[in-house]
Amino acid sequence: MAAAGDALAHRITYLEQALAHLDALGPDQRLLAVTLSYEQAADLTATAGAQAPPLV
Repeated sequence: MAAAGDALAHRITYLEQALAHLDALGPDQRLLAVTLSYEQAADLTATAGAQAPPLV
């Protein structure tokens, strides 16, 4: 799952779809989904020229 493009509307649609997908997952599947989402967020942050927060 990924945003269709870099436009804000594409990213918002992606986030809405990702949240709906997370709601459908069982509790034991969410850790992997959150990890993937964090990595994708770090990639987006790096693309924007900012530093990603540390993973705790």
